Amino acid sequence: MIENAIDRSLEHVKKVLDKTLFWDRARTYTLNQRQIKVLNKLLDAGEDGFEGGLSAKKYLSITKISLSTPISAMIE
Repeated sequence: MIENAIDRSLEHVKKVLDKTLFWDRARTYTLNQRQIKVLNKLLDAGEDGFEGGLSAKKYLSITKISLSTPISAMIE
């Protein structure tokens, strides 16, 4: 039981560290709030978190934008 708790804790620490390292490297890029939100969702989901990858439908759902939103608004 203790070993399982330690293993889960180590997995959690690794995810947090990986996410921190990602954002440390990415801070040189200019990202809008929607992009940051999607990236955080992907990082939180982990390697197997988005079955089938990140589709346009999933992106729209996460960012709460509609298909009628101009592309330029999505990347600004």
